[in-house]
Amino acid sequence: MSETNQGLLVHNWAPQLEILSHPATRAFAYNSKMLVEEMGVSVELKRGVQSNVVAEEVRRVIDLVVDESGKGGEMRRRAGEIKDKIRGAVGEDGEATGSSAEAMDDFVSALLSHRQGGGSKSSNSITQ
Repeated sequence: MSETNQGLLVHNWAPQLEILSHPATRAFAYNSKMLVEEMGVSVELKRGVQSNVVAEEVRRVIDLVVDESGKGGEMRRRAGEIKDKIRGAVGEDGEATGSSAEAMDDFVSALLSHRQGGGSKSSNSITQ
């Protein structure tokens, strides 16, 4: 939080600074960044100087997502592709086909091949 001057700290709720400083929480930010930039299945909501979310920005992002003919439709299409890849890695019995590591490797390989094939890196893209 101090490096980027972004984030929200709620006092007297939990030891948030200690929790957010823990190395295990880094994956959450990375996953969010990956969903926005690499997979194109979410949008980033811009915040003001004091981490305030402005109503106009929320409206802009909602309009972007619900637009079937534009980014919203593309985001839903990409999210559907990811869903199909995840389901394809799971057998009829609910178990991963092969080892869990193999299923994850297949999923990551599919994502990387999509990225190398010209996948969008826009920070405001949504995919199905």
